[in-house]
Amino acid sequence: MRYQPNVAVLHTDTNLLPRRQRVWSAWNYLGSRSIDGMHPVCVSYLVNQLQPLPFRTPLVVTLNPVTQPAPGTHDAQSLDECKARIAAIAQRRGAVMIDWDFASSLTRNDLNYWDALHYRVPIATQLVKELAGAALSGQEATDGTYRIVVR
Repeated sequence: MRYQPNVAVLHTDTNLLPRRQRVWSAWNYLGSRSIDGMHPVCVSYLVNQLQPLPFRTPLVVTLNPVTQPAPGTHDAQSLDECKARIAAIAQRRGAVMIDWDFASSLTRNDLNYWDALHYRVPIATQLVKELAGAALSGQEATDGTYRIVVR
């Protein structure tokens, strides 16, 4: 029996539901392109469809999300808060913090990923070299794939 590693995310980002709200259902399949012969399944479960909740905001559980949280959503704010806390720790300890977890040519290209969470080995190898160089030189990425948050 074949299986794949999966990532589940609880969020409120409706970008991981069908574009037309009238076709939202309890389970919503979002297709994805083949990555190295794999077809990661992305499914969003709309909790509000099956369970009475005391609020109207769509509560979604997505298996293998194909995008990052939309700017301005609660999920994006939580991610930004997490990054700010990590930056504060890095600053206190004199560490360099480099962020590449945002929409860029690197993160938007599905072919750069082995699965929904991991970069392909050649991409990861290139990224490690670039990040190490940036940490030593303090230089930002010329192509915008990462930014130095704390120097």
